[in-house]
Amino acid sequence: MLTFLLQQASKVYALFGYLWDRIKDAAFNALKWAKAEAAKALSAARTWAWERVQDLRAWANDWIGWLKTNVRVWIDALEDKVFGWVFDIQVWAGVQLALAKITIFGWIKAAKDWALVEIGKAAAGLRETIGLLGSNLNQVAATLTHIVLFVNSIRYLFTPENIRRLVLVLVNFFPSLLALVMGPLAWLYSTIAGTFVTFLCYILAAMMGTVKYTLPPPPDWLTGAGGIFTPGGPGLDPSGGELAPPLGHLSISGYRFGPGHPGLDLGLSRGAAVYAMHDGEVEVAEMSKVGYGLTITLRNGKWWTRYAHLDSFGVEKGDTVSQRQKIAEGNSTGNSTGDHLHLEIKKNGVFIDPEAVLF
Repeated sequence: MLTFLLQQASKVYALFGYLWDRIKDAAFNALKWAKAEAAKALSAARTWAWERVQDLRAWANDWIGWLKTNVRVWIDALEDKVFGWVFDIQVWAGVQLALAKITIFGWIKAAKDWALVEIGKAAAGLRETIGLLGSNLNQVAATLTHIVLFVNSIRYLFTPENIRRLVLVLVNFFPSLLALVMGPLAWLYSTIAGTFVTFLCYILAAMMGTVKYTLPPPPDWLTGAGGIFTPGGPGLDPSGGELAPPLGHLSISGYRFGPGHPGLDLGLSRGAAVYAMHDGEVEVAEMSKVGYGLTITLRNGKWWTRYAHLDSFGVEKGDTVSQRQKIAEGNSTGNSTGDHLHLEIKKNGVFIDPEAVLF
């Protein structure tokens, strides 16, 4: 009986040992499964978070790109508007100055003519009077000799030669006075040009970090077509061969690049094809409000070009064009005295001389 009980107890112990091993295996497997699921959840969370970060970065880049593009467009629009205002003011001032010149020259000429006539009449009358007086005095006794000498001295002062000299002094005085009245800035500039311009050159060279820089030629305060001028000029082709001619035949027909005219006038026949000088996007294709007439501007990362006084458009704002693609036809629309193409070029936002690129 005792043996039977021991056998049964051994079986129970063995059963509990078997159950304990199964429980341990189950617990180990549960722990392993939990770790695997936790790792998957962590990986999924990381992936989701990274995707959200990438989405946020892409959104931020898109927004920054949009902002850059529109700020550039806004700046160019403001620049064109300011350019137009300055152009209109200078054109108006030039017209008013020309009218004032004509009026003042007319007054001066009339004054000179009147003065010459009146002085001639007065001199003739005075000479006749003094001559008669001298004749009568010659008949007087020797006691009046000193009077005769005095009268003769006066007669000498009013000889034709002395009168001519007096008129010449007056005539030469008027141009000097006119120069001061009509061009006070030019007159002031001419008086201080030497030392003052040298000092300006030194300051500008110091600011730019070079001693080789020189100022552009002194401005002509009385002439010019108006506009904004940025230093540039002839030299090696600034485009490095990247720009194509805008016309099939090139000839200079009007203003060159310089103060008051930041472009070049090229001759053409009405209806002649106008070509894109570079690849880019059509930024403007409209009637200008500042005298350019029908105008197109193209832009890419480096180059900006303006084609003015056109007859018709072959492209629209927002179009993408290729170099040498026909974009318009020539005419004389806007503030123009004849058929021609007004061409302006900017490289990295700075005006350059089109003549240096095309010829």
